[in-house]
Amino acid sequence: MARWRSWPGVLVAFVLNLAVFMTAFKLLTAADVGWRELLPGVILAAISWQLLQHLGGYYLDHELKRTGPLYGIFALVLGLLAWLYLGAQLTIFAAEVNVVKARRLWPRSFLAPLLDADRRALTSSARSRSGSTRRTSRSTSTARAGINR
Repeated sequence: MARWRSWPGVLVAFVLNLAVFMTAFKLLTAADVGWRELLPGVILAAISWQLLQHLGGYYLDHELKRTGPLYGIFALVLGLLAWLYLGAQLTIFAAEVNVVKARRLWPRSFLAPLLDADRRALTSSARSRSGSTRRTSRSTSTARAGINR
């Protein structure tokens, strides 16, 4: 009977997660992206973060109460590191969802023939690599010539 009382707190936490991820994705995106274009990744990130919070709470509540003080602290530190790593990975994955949607890089083929999304992804990858190659080749040729800027 007491379980239903926790749902308003879960809903408030989810709305706060939505606001935090929407703000973070908007401020940390290099390109000028509209709010609506960020929505799929923000919703995925908020849901993933909420699930990760509940799984972390469940783990702490059910597994760490049976450990001794020293092992409990050790498990807590390792668990926190793993929890932060998973949170970072889920956030990056949610941001990548927005990129795939914005650049229309879906659906992709696993086998030949190449689809339009495959061509766009390969062209974008080749452009970014050729740009970084030009920058490094200029800087190395400048360094070889002894020119300082």
